[in-house]
Amino acid sequence: MRERRVSTRVVVSLVVVFALVLGVSAWAQTAKVREAEQLNIRPAPCRVVEAPLKALPPRYAGKCPVRIKFEGAIKVAGKIGPNNPCVVNYFFDRSDGGIDTIEKTLTFTAPGSKPVFTTWDLGGPELPHFAGWEAVRTTSPGAPRQWAHANFEILCRQPQKPEAKIVSVDCAGGLKVKVHILIDSPAGIASYSVWSVFTGNTNADKSFPAPLPTHVDEVVDVAHTTVDPVDRAHQWGLKVMVPGMAEPIFTYGMEPGPQQRCPGHYEPKPALEPPKP
Repeated sequence: MRERRVSTRVVVSLVVVFALVLGVSAWAQTAKVREAEQLNIRPAPCRVVEAPLKALPPRYAGKCPVRIKFEGAIKVAGKIGPNNPCVVNYFFDRSDGGIDTIEKTLTFTAPGSKPVFTTWDLGGPELPHFAGWEAVRTTSPGAPRQWAHANFEILCRQPQKPEAKIVSVDCAGGLKVKVHILIDSPAGIASYSVWSVFTGNTNADKSFPAPLPTHVDEVVDVAHTTVDPVDRAHQWGLKVMVPGMAEPIFTYGMEPGPQQRCPGHYEPKPALEPPKP
């Protein structure tokens, strides 16, 4: 009977010891798993919180091609320091599907923002109007993300050709006339001359200093240098010099009246007396 009691106690003791061993082993295994999980699921040292971009100018109308500038910034947050830097990789995306093949990198040693910029040249005869956008696309840290679009629009307007005309010629008494001239040139107006065609002499010259005007609307007081001995119409000329043009612009206007000349501007030559016998 006594031997049976001893055997039972031994068995119970062995069971308890075995359970304790199993418990310690399971606890150790669980601790190892938790440690491994902590090593594999470390939070990212930083994150991109915003990457705004704006187009300069957002709307453009004028000569093309034009260069649109894009300026913005990438802002990061998190546990960042000199010994724990944050490296951001990014590209620029375009609305036309253009692919930015060069990955760009910014390194942060503290939370905050750093500027980013790019340009886009576009527009011309084959693309007179375009509305689109450009955006920052970050690829790390974190999942790739395209940020807010910087929208813009362009309208190409080709420069107008320079124009010059004599609006009117009015008689001003004697040999004088008033010549109303009108000149438009987007490239500027360097000078003009007004002269009488029948005399061939320039009667009025004017040059302009920089910045050159693009519009001239003036009445020029001029006069013939002599009475015309020939019965004909009187014409006045306007010559305009424009920067970038090798040849001047010429235009003409007639004096008023049925004969297209002012009164007193024509006087026939005296008749020659027949030779005496």
